Amino acid sequence: MSEEALRNLTANLRALDYSAGNIVITEGTLGDTLYIISEGSMEVVKHLDGPGELVLDTLKKGEIFGEMSIIESVARSASVRALEEPTKVYALHKSDLHRLFKTAPSQFALLILNISRDLCRRLRKIDDLYAARGS
Repeated sequence: MSEEALRNLTANLRALDYSAGNIVITEGTLGDTLYIISEGSMEVVKHLDGPGELVLDTLKKGEIFGEMSIIESVARSASVRALEEPTKVYALHKSDLHRLFKTAPSQFALLILNISRDLCRRLRKIDDLYAARGS
């Protein structure tokens, strides 16, 4: 991305701190924010605190989560909780991405392409885990 587009996006980031065990995203709720981990780690969990709780993935510094609700306006597909203390994230609201779309569509397209690549990597990982469980 261009330095100007990055500057505009980062100017709108909100820094948030979480303690181990804090829930950042709750499965089933509507979302409008993408998160970038700057310190610590998070785990992605289905059926949080239920009898069938399942940890899908562990995310570390530099990784993103919450991106699905930015691309598709549906309920969150999983919960995300902090694993370490401190865990720090930057939050980017959907409206900030919309602003980028309006002001720099080519930069927006590049960002969405990279988010899509990350989603594809995760989908392949989940596919492999699912296939391994069936064997």
